[in-house]
Amino acid sequence: MRWQDRCVNELLKRNLFLSIVHLERFEQILQMVKEESFFTKGVCKCLFLLSWEPEKASQVQEILMEMKDKGACEKEYLIQAANRLFPNEQPEQVMKQLFLEFLTKEGETPDENVLLGLSFTRIDIGDNALEASRVIDALSIK
Repeated sequence: MRWQDRCVNELLKRNLFLSIVHLERFEQILQMVKEESFFTKGVCKCLFLLSWEPEKASQVQEILMEMKDKGACEKEYLIQAANRLFPNEQPEQVMKQLFLEFLTKEGETPDENVLLGLSFTRIDIGDNALEASRVIDALSIK
């Protein structure tokens, strides 16, 4: 079984989804893009992070649809879209940093110190996103 197909189960085993809605949004987006050439473990980590918030999940779905429609196969498109996803407020900048590190440093999990800049209400998603990153990286590519 491919890593894309094992991803949800591995994240579920570790109770990393913050709610059933978080899980459902993630699964919906994953099904939309898991066969696309631009879908990587880094993109998967970003989807986990963004699927927590309804507005961000909707925005990233739009961006992914744009990528599919334009035949964009590079994650650079997502990197450029980061400014659309994250306003210039401090808590958003930490989430943006996580998002960009997931895309630009494939196979790595950002240092936990990045969480120090998060507001109290976002610590859970930040912490779970880091653990999801480790889980996703550990999935063997088959």
